[in-house]
Amino acid sequence: MTSPTPAPPRTAIRPDGRAAASSAPSSARRAPRTGRPRETVQLWRAGRLRYGAGLAWQHATAEAVAAGRPPDGSTASIPEAGPSEVIALLEHPPTYTFGIRGGREHLLATPAALAARGAEVVDSDRGGDVTFHGPGQLVAYPILDLRARELRAGVYVRRLEAAVIATLEAFDVRGERVPGRPGVWVEGAKIAALGVRISHGVSRHGLALNVTTDLAWFEQIVPCGIADAAVTSLERVLGAAPALRAVEDALAAAFEQVFAIRLVEPVGEAAELREAAGDAN
Repeated sequence: MTSPTPAPPRTAIRPDGRAAASSAPSSARRAPRTGRPRETVQLWRAGRLRYGAGLAWQHATAEAVAAGRPPDGSTASIPEAGPSEVIALLEHPPTYTFGIRGGREHLLATPAALAARGAEVVDSDRGGDVTFHGPGQLVAYPILDLRARELRAGVYVRRLEAAVIATLEAFDVRGERVPGRPGVWVEGAKIAALGVRISHGVSRHGLALNVTTDLAWFEQIVPCGIADAAVTSLERVLGAAPALRAVEDALAAAFEQVFAIRLVEPVGEAAELREAAGDAN
C-alpha cells in the first residue's frame, strides 16, 4: 500500500491494444533514457478535477517524465523517486469525451442539452470512442515510462485491466475481460473503461471505474461505441458501494502488485495540482 513521504512515433492505443501511429514533430527530440526503471512511483490523489485541467496536467507531466525532469518541472524531487513517474487518482465533474476515433454519432444528445444538465463535451487524444466521466467514478491516470519498463502497448493495457480486476476482487466482485469488448465487465455489463495514449514512450490517460456513478448519464451515449453494452457500478453490483477512498486504496495496491512498484504520496503535490487547475468543480 501507499506510504506518505514529506522521439519515436506518438502512438494512440485503443483499449483492445491496437495502435495507431501519428508523426511526432521533428522538434520533439528526446535524449535516450537508460537504466532500470524505478520501483518507486508517486501517487497523487487529486480529488475532483475538471477534465481539461487533468488533460493539461497529463501532457505536462508526461513531457517531464520523458525529459527526465520531476513532474512539477523543478530540479528537486523526492530523493527515492527521482524525476518520477506518477499515478493520479481523481474524479471529474460530468464530462463526455471523444477519443481519437471520434464517435460523435454515438452521442445521443446535443452538447447544448448536456450543458444545460451541467455536463461538458470535450475532445480528447486518448484511444477509443465516446465515454462519460463524472462524480463517483474513480479515474486513474498512470504517467509511466513504458520504454524504460520495456512494456509493449498491448501488455500495458492488459495490466491496466488486471489492476481493475484485482481491485474488484478486494470487494468480492468478479471482473472479467470479454473478447472483442475492451474494458472490464461484471455479469455482462461494463464496470470500467480503458483508453490510453503513448507518446515518446510515456503513457497518458488510463482507466475509469464506476463506483457510485449515476449511470443515467450513460443513457446519453452509446458507451465506447458498443450498441448493446450495458454499464454497471460497484454500487449496483453490491447494493451499497464502499467508500471511494477504500476503492482508491484497493486500486493503488493493485497497481503495486501488477506493475511491481511501490507507491509514495508526496506531501502537497496533489493539492498543488488542484490549486493550479483553478477549481475542482
